[in-house]
Amino acid sequence: MEIVSIVCSSRCLRVAYYPLGKLFSPALPVCSYSEERSQVEGSERMKRWLSRIIVVLVAGLATAYGADWAIFQLRGSPTSTVTVNRFLTVPLKGNKLEYDYLGSSDMPCSRSLFPQAGQSPCWQLRRNTNQTTTL
Repeated sequence: MEIVSIVCSSRCLRVAYYPLGKLFSPALPVCSYSEERSQVEGSERMKRWLSRIIVVLVAGLATAYGADWAIFQLRGSPTSTVTVNRFLTVPLKGNKLEYDYLGSSDMPCSRSLFPQAGQSPCWQLRRNTNQTTTL
């Protein structure tokens, strides 16, 4: 006696034969494998993976900022000062710029990874000691 099993996937119909209880399935496809996995399915998978990656990145950044804020508050809002050089940028004719030195000043900064309490992080001010203001 021969048992016929019909397997339906999303786009393809396959017929498998199981003769006399032995597991023998030649799986004769009605459509080819390339038709089953079309470009539409591939782009949908890509969109799903990209959306997952974006969600994980946003969740990771939110967690990092929350942890940074909690540590900043637990440490008593530590602040420091960094000496920066300030310049005024004045646009001139012909797409030229004039830089005027305004002097050096001490800028308050927060000892954290992200800006906290309206202050830039100290590591960022130490790396960028020249501050420009455009007129």
